[in-house]
Amino acid sequence: MLRAVWNTRGACSFSPSSVVSSRRPRATWSMNPSLDEGDFDALDCEVVHFGQMIPSGVALGVNRILTTFGDAGVASTTISGSGFWLESNEKKKIFVTNRHNVDPNLHPAKRGYKTEKVQLELRSDPEGPDPRVDTFTIRNLDQCLFVSETADCAILTEPQLELSAPFEVWTMAPEWYLAGDSDDVWRWLGIGDLATFIGFAGSGNDAKSRWWDQLRSIPIGRLVSLSSHPGVAFEHPSITTGDAGLVSGLSFSGASGSPLLSHEKRGGSNGFGEPSFDDHVAESKIIGIMSGHLLEEQEGLFDHSGLSYFTRAPSIQALVEEARSRGFVNAKPHPFVLRTED
Repeated sequence: MLRAVWNTRGACSFSPSSVVSSRRPRATWSMNPSLDEGDFDALDCEVVHFGQMIPSGVALGVNRILTTFGDAGVASTTISGSGFWLESNEKKKIFVTNRHNVDPNLHPAKRGYKTEKVQLELRSDPEGPDPRVDTFTIRNLDQCLFVSETADCAILTEPQLELSAPFEVWTMAPEWYLAGDSDDVWRWLGIGDLATFIGFAGSGNDAKSRWWDQLRSIPIGRLVSLSSHPGVAFEHPSITTGDAGLVSGLSFSGASGSPLLSHEKRGGSNGFGEPSFDDHVAESKIIGIMSGHLLEEQEGLFDHSGLSYFTRAPSIQALVEEARSRGFVNAKPHPFVLRTED
C-alpha cells in the first residue's frame, strides 16, 4: 500500500552559461532571453532553445522558501521548500511555490497554526569573488499571496523584500513558458518522456543532508520520467490535492515547489493510435511544480516508492489569471496568516 508525503521538511535578468554549438559560433539563450530570436540572426549564431539542453543559469531563478508556523506563541516550527520566479505578461515578478509551503492547514499536525513569517533565501552573484547568501522576510504577505482552493500551488505577486546590495532576484522564465490547459505541449507529451526538476532537495537540519551548493545557494536538478498520462490529472487516494501528475524519480524533503521542466520532444504522437509526426517539435515548458512522493506502507531502510507527484501547470496558470483579475493584489485576508492584531 502506498501513502503520500509532502516534499517539505522542518528545518531580473542574467547571463546564463553559454551553450556551445559545433556548427556556428557560441550562442546564449535561456528561458528569459534579453534578445528576440530574430536578433540572433544579426549575430550569425545558432539559437539554442531551452529544452535542447537546460542552461545551468536557469537554476538561478529558483530559490529556497522558509516559512514559520506558530501556535499562538506556544510552539513554532520552520519548514523549508523551493520555488521559482516567473515574470508575468505585465512584467510583474511572481514567486511560484506549493500551498503547503505557506499554509499550515495542509499539514495535519499543524492545523490551527498561523503562518507567522515567510522568508526567501537570496544570493549575490554566484560567479563573483565573494558569493553571499541571506534570507529576506516578505513584508506584504497577506496582500501578495494567492493560493489555489483545490491544487497544491501558491503564488506571491511582487513580494516586498528589503533587498540590499549585493543580493538579487533572477527571473527564471516569462509567463508564456508556463504550460496552461490550452498549451500544445500536452498533446505531445506521453508516458516515459523525460523532464527535470530543479530545487533544494534534502533540507535536513544537518548541513550534510542538504544536497545543494550551500556556498552559493544554487539548487540541484534531478531527471525524472513521466509516469501518468500528462494531459489529465492523476487520481490516487494518497494524494489529497487536485490536478496532480506522477513521475518516476526520487523527490525528497525540501524539493516541494521545484519547477518541473519538460524536455524538448521531436516527433511522436498526438494521441493514442494517432500517427507519428517526425518533423514536429514540442518545446520545453514548465509543466508543474514538485509536490510530494509516495511511500511504501512498510517499514524499511528505504521506503520511498520511487514515484513522486507534481502539481500541474494549468492550476498555476489559473492562479496567475486570478491574480491578474485582482490587479495582482489580494484584498481578502487569509485566515491562516498571522496579523499584528491577532
